[in-house]
Amino acid sequence: MTTRPPRPDPVVSALFLDVDGTLLPIQDDPAAVVSDDPLRQLLAALGQHAGGALAVVSGRTLAEIDRIFAPLTLSAAGTHGGQIRHAGRDLSPPGLATLEGDALIPLEQFVAEHPGTRLEHKGVSITLHYRQRPELDAECRALMQALHARDPAGTTLIAGKMVYEVTPRDANKGDAIRRLLDEPPFAARQPVFIGDDTTDEAGFAVVNERGGISIRVGGIAASQAQFALADVTAVHRWLRDLTAPAD
Repeated sequence: MTTRPPRPDPVVSALFLDVDGTLLPIQDDPAAVVSDDPLRQLLAALGQHAGGALAVVSGRTLAEIDRIFAPLTLSAAGTHGGQIRHAGRDLSPPGLATLEGDALIPLEQFVAEHPGTRLEHKGVSITLHYRQRPELDAECRALMQALHARDPAGTTLIAGKMVYEVTPRDANKGDAIRRLLDEPPFAARQPVFIGDDTTDEAGFAVVNERGGISIRVGGIAASQAQFALADVTAVHRWLRDLTAPAD
């Protein structure tokens, strides 16, 4: 994962794009993240070149994705594949477990006692953010391990960038990409997926299996991604190249 990715033909590609750390810089407050006009115009142009075969694939909810990219309404997989929307249809996998009630009391107390941490209930997953309090990593990890231990067979604990998340075992970015690749216009195209975090590894694996192009953003070497881009700016530059006439 040391070389710049090749330039695929968007006309025969299916583009899958992570949001935080890929399309937009990570911020201490996730609610402060929002796209600007140049990015929205770029995504609209890419979607047109790809014949509509473009989707964002994120740990955020679909509501948050819509807020960030408004007024664009994109095909999207939210909550790591727990929510999937395409062409006005709900493609979400059925039967996802939820974690709520007394299971969240220790986490709610912890967040109340530790300013700078934030608990996010996404309906099908629970996320503990601590970007503003990195010294609390061990405590956050232990709390989320305890939550995962309530249903170890049905859930997965994901460690991201200053965030821990407990998600349903049958909801991940790889399965979301696979599900979208069964739908037109994504079907029968070469998949391209760009992501930046451990939560994107399942997506890289599926794209590799399908003979696609997997791209990791940042300097992390231990990844299934085949190629790398340095940062969000490099991602935007590479995506803009896809809309330019081929040499």
